[in-house]
Amino acid sequence: MSHHDRIKTVCNRFIDGEFDLVELQSRLETAIFPEELKDNELEILNDLEIIRFTQSEENHHQLALVVVNRLLRMLEDY
Repeated sequence: MSHHDRIKTVCNRFIDGEFDLVELQSRLETAIFPEELKDNELEILNDLEIIRFTQSEENHHQLALVVVNRLLRMLEDY
């Protein structure tokens, strides 16, 4: 499985509600981002961190979906 596919799988499992924001963040922090997305990796992780620590937990999934969908679009572009 390629790095692209692994990240897509993590994103889709989060979308399907298999795990929460904390687990998503952990999995993406340990994922190997493709070279073409290295510049965006920190931005994605920071956005999730901001949601985690500044937003109500009841809003985590909805807000993180915006970040996850942005990441999926980036993966599609490469």
